[in-house]
Amino acid sequence: MRHLAMSLAASLLFATTPTIAQNVLDATLVESEQKTADISTNELRRFIDSRSGVLIDARPPLEYSISHIPGAQNVAPQPGRPAHLRL
Repeated sequence: MRHLAMSLAASLLFATTPTIAQNVLDATLVESEQKTADISTNELRRFIDSRSGVLIDARPPLEYSISHIPGAQNVAPQPGRPAHLRL
């Protein structure tokens, strides 16, 4: 009986999940009350390859220098530099 209840609970969970990606590179986070849309890794790759926009990174300069996505522009405030000179 307990196994049946667990199976039913799992079925209900997956039935309410919007979409399950077949590939981790196509997956996105599904958060409740999300203010902006997520894109998958593959969608981001297509965006970068198409050069159809600008990818920005707002993390502090040190974090950006350690691990930014190639091609991303850092827009975080930088000490001693006016905001209009960031890019």
